[in-house]
Amino acid sequence: MNDYQRIIDYDFSDTVLDDKLVVKFKLKKTFTEDQFISLFSPKKGERFIIRTPDTKSSIIGIGYEATWLLDSNDFLTSFDNSSVLSGFEELKAQVTFLEIDEHDSEYFGIYGGVSDGKNKNSQEWVDFSDTSFVVPGILAVFKDEDVYITMFFNMKEEKEFAELWSERISFLNKLEDENEISSEPQINVVREIYPELWQENIRKALLQIEKEELKRIVLSRKNLILLENNTSLGAITKYLLSKNRYFIAFESKKSLFITTNPLISLNYTDNDLKAHLYLKKENLFNNDYLVMFDEEELLNEYKENFESHYHTDFKVYDDKTLMGKKLDVFSVLNSKVEDSQQAIKALSLLYPMPIIKGYPENVAKKFFDENYNVGYGFWYSPFGYITNDLNAKFYTCGNMMVAQNNMITLFTSILLSKDEKYDEVIEKSNKIVSSSLKLFDH
Repeated sequence: MNDYQRIIDYDFSDTVLDDKLVVKFKLKKTFTEDQFISLFSPKKGERFIIRTPDTKSSIIGIGYEATWLLDSNDFLTSFDNSSVLSGFEELKAQVTFLEIDEHDSEYFGIYGGVSDGKNKNSQEWVDFSDTSFVVPGILAVFKDEDVYITMFFNMKEEKEFAELWSERISFLNKLEDENEISSEPQINVVREIYPELWQENIRKALLQIEKEELKRIVLSRKNLILLENNTSLGAITKYLLSKNRYFIAFESKKSLFITTNPLISLNYTDNDLKAHLYLKKENLFNNDYLVMFDEEELLNEYKENFESHYHTDFKVYDDKTLMGKKLDVFSVLNSKVEDSQQAIKALSLLYPMPIIKGYPENVAKKFFDENYNVGYGFWYSPFGYITNDLNAKFYTCGNMMVAQNNMITLFTSILLSKDEKYDEVIEKSNKIVSSSLKLFDH
């Protein structure tokens, strides 16, 4: 049993309580992530979970106490834009930290991401701001045998802190209760969304590739999934954990987006900047190896761009990560960068990734503007976090779903490159959709 009472009865009388307070403590892991999330159903629309292969932990946020919800993605598209970072720095300067129990890492920070900047143009993404960063009221990091809790108090309310503490910490008394989690997602109907549009775009794109105007492009295909019952973040978390999947799920208003293969794209830790480029794939079973570009040309473009912005040399090396049955081989741009704010702005040099949207970039952009000018939301955009010490991890959100009540929009990629035929592309796309729908199998 956890000694919850010592946390509930903690004596704050010797603490100077400023308007903004962060309190940290540690619990034994006697409850699961989905049980924890289900305690906070009244906070629906203000919850997230991040579970990624590189950290081996689950990060859960409850209640968005401070937010940067912007109707632009300038933070991503302009290297000089630092509105989110400067706002976070201003907040940090006002915070008092109190550690009841020692934490193994710094978890207080802002969590969220930056979209392609057209969320209001798309029905699926309308609940999400183009730039969405939040400071959760309760942050729970499930790591090994412990749960590290970080609580942020923005004390604008005219309440005694003892009363506020008692209210916010009351969840501890409920952790041992049996919490009802809604049923696992089960499919009722699957429908194609505008199939004639993406099929016609395949024909147009293949023609441009044949003319050597395009080397590669990735189109989106959408399916509408109707579930038998409304789903919830708790149910999805329980289900994906039972499948041992890594994922990011983030709520906003009445919507929830989930990516089931987050790939690390920016890792900035202790002044060490690593930018990840996914340029190749290897199949472990047949030794099939695919280079997706004129790799050297693209790497040199990235290297020169990074070095021009940071005035330092970047080394490039290959690394690998296992994703299911396939091995992603990615190139890493690496250098020491002391200016943390500048380092995090490397996101604007990474995106849009040519491996994702298309190459050459200007030709791909023109194709989308003319044929499919809709919001992609956080699909293949960066999502992650920036901690109090300005370390940062951001992930590229690949396979993607957006859920609202019992409706899920499934996004899948249609990758087009040289020597591909229309019928083969359609067959390959159908297989990807079928594979994604297997996520709902029991």
